[in-house]
Amino acid sequence: MKKTHLIAFAGLLTALFWPSRTMFPDEASNAVSDIPKCSGPVVMDGRLDETDWKNAASFPVWYIHGRKGEHASEPPMVVRYLWDDLYLYIGYEVFDTNLVAVGNGAVQGPAGNRRQGCSIWENPPGPKVDVVEFFITFNDENFFWELHHNASNQFNDVLIITGLPRWKQEKPAMVPYGIYFGNEEYLQDEGEARFASAVSMTEKPAGGPSTVNDPRDADAGYSAEIRLPWYGIGAPATARKRVADESSGNSAGAGRVVWAMGGREIRIL
Repeated sequence: MKKTHLIAFAGLLTALFWPSRTMFPDEASNAVSDIPKCSGPVVMDGRLDETDWKNAASFPVWYIHGRKGEHASEPPMVVRYLWDDLYLYIGYEVFDTNLVAVGNGAVQGPAGNRRQGCSIWENPPGPKVDVVEFFITFNDENFFWELHHNASNQFNDVLIITGLPRWKQEKPAMVPYGIYFGNEEYLQDEGEARFASAVSMTEKPAGGPSTVNDPRDADAGYSAEIRLPWYGIGAPATARKRVADESSGNSAGAGRVVWAMGGREIRIL
């Protein structure tokens, strides 16, 4: 089975936990974590119940921000990864007794596949929102995607550009901190490869699914799936291949695009 190498990290904003550093040995040891390739379709329902998800390595998100070497007694989140010829898949579970999710009023995305945005911070006396955040790059120190997702299946995608060589001399007004936040940018679909995300509420201790924005009950959390087209997240063009589309019965036609990601490296924070 082909695999794509991954140094994977994930962050849960509200809890201010960071992932287990011990899960990711030094690259020089050649012990980089692998993302397994899917053996079949991934149904986007947020449940993580396919065999591929069950077999994928589970990474705890539990290091406490600002406290070197300290982590929670139990992880508030775990994350898994899969891939296929069209997508990177992120699957995660959050364990929380009071789920809070707030939209930001924005709607973004390509035509026919637009999604509602999520708030990552509410000024007091607003609620303390729960948001999961991922940073994704292909070994490019100047370019990455910042992604946010919450229990209401609201999603943000922010294009980040940082540290371009001339910025120190020119000091562009639109990047006062040396970071360009492309809030108006969004992940592009490519043909049949379309972004998708889904959540599934975990059953509460008292029975019934966990709820969002209801402090009267004790929640258990939720699970989620995010499907990211390789083209949209900026995979290397050298991995983009065109193969015969056998399903159409026309092997001589333009074919369909697939992404040969086996053995390549992606970094996720």
